[in-house]
Amino acid sequence: MKKSFYKMKRKLANINQEAKIGVSIILVALLFFGGVGLTKKWWQPETSISSTSSLVESVSTSSSSSHIINSEPVANELDEVIAYPYPSNATIQTYFFDVNDDLETQTKSIVYYEGKYYSSRGIDVTLNNEEFMVSASSSGKVIKKTNDPTYGLTILIESPNNIIFSYSSLASSPLKEGDKVKKGALIGYAGECDFGKELKSKHLHFEVYYNKTPINPLNVFNKEIGDIK
Repeated sequence: MKKSFYKMKRKLANINQEAKIGVSIILVALLFFGGVGLTKKWWQPETSISSTSSLVESVSTSSSSSHIINSEPVANELDEVIAYPYPSNATIQTYFFDVNDDLETQTKSIVYYEGKYYSSRGIDVTLNNEEFMVSASSSGKVIKKTNDPTYGLTILIESPNNIIFSYSSLASSPLKEGDKVKKGALIGYAGECDFGKELKSKHLHFEVYYNKTPINPLNVFNKEIGDIK
């Protein structure tokens, strides 16, 4: 009886493993044939689509960080700790796509938009479909303010250490290009945009760039800005 039980247990384990492999294959197929391959830059899909990545590529960043205003008296502006730009009771709906993440997280980092699948280069955050305040993760300078249907109202803020914070899908923002902001200052309020319409909720789309390369926002929170690499 025990032998039969363990044999069945092993068989179920094998089936479960095969199922995981099958889902992985489907996921990879979606990435390659549904819209974007892992070897292809996500902001260069087959169809024309604007993106915050292309915005970051186009802006001219300053070689000096002298314009930065720190929200707290720190010995060095690189010592400022990066904060969450959204309320603590908000929920992450879409994650940054990372090939090293587990399968469950990867499936939550794929965005379906206009018949194609895209790997997310940021996170989408909601709060029970309510409008919520978005605050600055770090002190810096507004280097770009733009509004388009795909990503909605977007604010790019340059901070020390060649880091750019991108706040998109905003309903409104009092900021303008050239403004200096302090950590924790009001960026705007969460809204809606076409790229996140599958969420069916007001949300913040948040991205972080180091040397104009997208990095996982969840890996920078509560770290000193000078430690980001």
